[in-house]
Amino acid sequence: MIDTTVKALKNLCATLKGGSTTADDIPGETIVDVINQITIAKGGNIPSGELKKLTLTSAAGTAKGTTKITVTGNGSGQLYYKTGGSIKLPAYEEDISEWTTWDGTSDITATDGESICVAEANASNLAIAAGSCTINANV
Repeated sequence: MIDTTVKALKNLCATLKGGSTTADDIPGETIVDVINQITIAKGGNIPSGELKKLTLTSAAGTAKGTTKITVTGNGSGQLYYKTGGSIKLPAYEEDISEWTTWDGTSDITATDGESICVAEANASNLAIAAGSCTINANV
């Protein structure tokens, strides 16, 4: 049975995020999960104080030495990334302003087989969500 309140809240969150975002793009299965996504969409912090999980996939980029990263689970906050041999996720509300900013769509210069961590930040550049994966670069 579909919880109509959760569905309605997902529709609200998608409207707040705008663009081509649909209710199906909003993560969460409970009222609390979706209200947290609405909070993120409006630039706020997740009340739980826990780093939300982003899911990343990496495919070979258009040019040699680049990767195409796809991220799901993010809100409307600024995305940042870091690459290297071993990358750890930031702590909840860790300052990530020194990381590289990313528009969420452009190919990223990266080394095949290394790791990448993408984090979403609130308006204060503090991590609220993050995920990592192994880089699949165009070689």
